[in-house]
Amino acid sequence: MDDPSIYVTFPIKSDPNVKFLAWTTTPWTLPSNLALAVNPDFTYVKVHDQKRDQILIIGESKLKDYFGKEKYEILQKMKGR
Repeated sequence: MDDPSIYVTFPIKSDPNVKFLAWTTTPWTLPSNLALAVNPDFTYVKVHDQKRDQILIIGESKLKDYFGKEKYEILQKMKGR
């Protein structure tokens, strides 16, 4: 049996052109989501998704999972804190 999962983007209030990319296995809870959480010790990257022409923030360790062989450009690295 496959579990449903999806990627969802959440625009940043201060810069709606930049979006957090989140993955969830519980998409039915999205209407009630009020916040995102990040791990203070994880490294996150701001990337230019060249295929979709958008700026995303994603966990560095998940870049290959999301992009596979698609092209992206790392613009900035940051810790969750």
